[in-house]
Amino acid sequence: MDLNNLLDKTIDTSDINSLNNVAKSIAQYIQPGDIFFLNGNLGAGKTTFVRLILNHLGWHNEVKSPTFSIIQLYPDVTPPILHADLYRVNNATNLDIEEYFDTYVSFIEWPDVLQGVNSSRVFNCLLNVEENNRSITIRKIT
Repeated sequence: MDLNNLLDKTIDTSDINSLNNVAKSIAQYIQPGDIFFLNGNLGAGKTTFVRLILNHLGWHNEVKSPTFSIIQLYPDVTPPILHADLYRVNNATNLDIEEYFDTYVSFIEWPDVLQGVNSSRVFNCLLNVEENNRSITIRKIT
């Protein structure tokens, strides 16, 4: 499935295989400079989603939530991945996260504190959980 086929659709991801299929599609088409804003409640599956994408890129080591480290880099996969969790950050200015935007694919949880992101490929991913139902909606912002 082409990345464009995923855009502007709400996809049922109630079982892990469905989320894995979305992750596989994204892994096939991402390129350095892509930025994915990951939105959803706590426990919605944001880190699981990034873990699945990394698995499809050949990363089979542990993938921890960057809740405490804030930024986790995976330079040994192609393309290299930045995974950030800005939940505990009030101001992202001092993180220098932007220095990775051109050379990494960035997956950013809780992106609201970022200001003026410059990229031609920015996507918003909403991971939604309601009772036993899960879904993901991906929209291209720029």
